[in-house]
Amino acid sequence: MSDEACGYLIRQFETAWKLASLHLDGLTTEECLWRPAHRGLHVHRSHLDGKWHADWPDYEGYDIGASSIAWLTWHVGLSRSWSRYSPLAQQPGDRYEVMKAVSFGRVVH
Repeated sequence: MSDEACGYLIRQFETAWKLASLHLDGLTTEECLWRPAHRGLHVHRSHLDGKWHADWPDYEGYDIGASSIAWLTWHVGLSRSWSRYSPLAQQPGDRYEVMKAVSFGRVVH
């Protein structure tokens, strides 16, 4: 990769990071867990094991409803984990493969 291209990517990352920090710094757990609508994607704490589980729809569409901030941040973390799934960034086949391969943002070997 050329120095010019590398510099451009670094500047883009720094800009994105600053914008994310502007909106996310100081965000409380209560704000993350707030549901903007009754229908929509969210995360839930299991009463059985106390672990957090995210809704995982069969498709993504506007008709599902508004997502909570908690679900959106989980989704970003999942996407980030996918990018580390393999050196070639090959996506796992389905949600069950992902659930087996990715745990709390870390790849499980």
